[in-house]
Amino acid sequence: MAAVSAIEGCLAIDATNADALALLGLLFLEKGATDEGLRLLEAAPKRMPDARNLLMRMGDAYRLRGDWARAEAAFQQVLLWAPRDREVLAALLSVHVARGDQTRASACREVLAALPATAR
Repeated sequence: MAAVSAIEGCLAIDATNADALALLGLLFLEKGATDEGLRLLEAAPKRMPDARNLLMRMGDAYRLRGDWARAEAAFQQVLLWAPRDREVLAALLSVHVARGDQTRASACREVLAALPATAR
């Protein structure tokens, strides 16, 4: 795949290139290589302009693996920046439901219900 080769070329020049690590990680996630994708995303610094999207993807990948604690941590990180983000609250709700944590699931449902329909 040409995109992977180009990104790997960038990483050969600068192995700490956060953008390249993140892009390569996302490509691996899209191909179903969850472990490799997460390894690369975890290596990318979190202070990137699109950190929200990276953390959401990481949280989703952790959910797919059943790693509820890491999924919750990723989604909670996004909530620090955007406490009224419906998408992340819904993702966090799904984690609490999967874990069987009804107390936290109920709290998430209440927050979601109180948000205006246009809240991001």
